[in-house]
This record gives sequence, structure tokens and C-alpha cells, in this order.
Amino acid sequence: MRELLPALLHDIGNTTQRIVGVRALLDLDERSLLGAAGEDLAWASERAREQGWLMGLAAAGLGVDLLLERRWSEGLRATVSLAASALARHGGVCRFARAELPQLDPAADGPGDSALCLGLAQVVIAAGLAKERQVLELLGARRGAHFALCGSAGAEGAQGAFELVREELGGRAVFERQSDAWSVLLPASWFRS
Repeated sequence: MRELLPALLHDIGNTTQRIVGVRALLDLDERSLLGAAGEDLAWASERAREQGWLMGLAAAGLGVDLLLERRWSEGLRATVSLAASALARHGGVCRFARAELPQLDPAADGPGDSALCLGLAQVVIAAGLAKERQVLELLGARRGAHFALCGSAGAEGAQGAFELVREELGGRAVFERQSDAWSVLLPASWFRS
């Protein structure tokens, strides 16, 4: 949470600035809401939805019992994006294609979205912080009955973080290391096909 919250706050600030800009345009000319200003509000609406889910994730990570698990198919993608932003705040670079990461299956029998997303965020951040000035490239890939989140660097940090979150991931996750590259294998049943 120490790494994720500042990145989330920065993202919320950017969204707020976009809304403030729309408000300033509206004060100048009511017709300005047509076109680009309306598109800015639509963009802010989508960001706010993701940010709201991430705030709930942060609350869960800080020990708040939310009673009902907040399930969202885009949760893993949003969390890895936030982890990449957190690494950027430390001068790190984390590259990945958001569409390559699978969607979570809200009906899955896994550990729950919060535990899964926070656990993987911890692994990604630890990998990214393990080596200064080294680009961390992430790739999502199907491997038989598993989904693999693969990282190009920082295996030592990633493995240390994985050991801390292994139980939170339901004991069904596996860590593989090949030199400085690494993979976390998770049951494919936790994700949408």
C-alpha cells in the first residue's frame, strides 16, 4: 500500500484536473460541453470507476473488512497498471499490454479479487524495485491449465515477494524462475476464457 497509494492519489488528481477544466469551460460558455469537453467527462467517468475499485482494493489491503468482496473483471488489469505507475514514481519502467492480461472471473473459486490483485501487485513492485534502471516487461500467457504472469527481470525480488503472499493466493500459485526472468502460474479457472 505504501507504493500503491501515492500512485493512486496522483491518478485521482489527474482525473480531478480534467473535471476542473471542463467546469472552467462551462463557466466560459455553456455550449463548450459539446464535443471535447463532453469526451473529457466520459473519460473522467471511466477513470473514476477504476479508481473507486482501486480505493476499495487499498482499503482491503489495509485490513478493512468490506464484507462483500468487490468483484470486477478488469481488476487485475487495473492493479497492474497502478503497480506500473508506482514503479514509475521510483524511476522504474514497467511495460505490458493491458489487453494481454486476462479478465478475472467473478464466479471463480480462487482467493478473491483483493488477495489475488494485491499479491500480484506486490510481486510486480518487488521485481521492478529489485534492479535499478532495468526495464521490467510483463507478459500474460496461457500455459495449459494455468495463466502465467511473466516478468523479464527482478526474479530475486519477485520470488521474495511471492513467498510472502503465497498463502494469500490460496496455495495454488506456483513461482518459476529462469535466471533473472520469472513467472507466477495461477489456475486458469480464476480467469475468463
